[in-house]
Amino acid sequence: MLLNGGDISACSTTGAAQTAQIVAREPGTVMAGGDLTDSGTADQLANCYDPTWGSGPRVRVGPGGVSSPRRTSAGR
Repeated sequence: MLLNGGDISACSTTGAAQTAQIVAREPGTVMAGGDLTDSGTADQLANCYDPTWGSGPRVRVGPGGVSSPRRTSAGR
């Protein structure tokens, strides 16, 4: 099963943590497509993406807008 989420971890909302909890209950590989954060900065990736979506080994990052040229701070 492939689960997909995009525009998933804005620092200004708790939606990333809530959605990550829902996805964690489902089997399969998780694709994080689209923007991972609001601006794709290293700070936002480390503080907003990594604690929620970036913490799981099932998450694969796909190409997206502002986050596509960067990798998460965890190296994924």
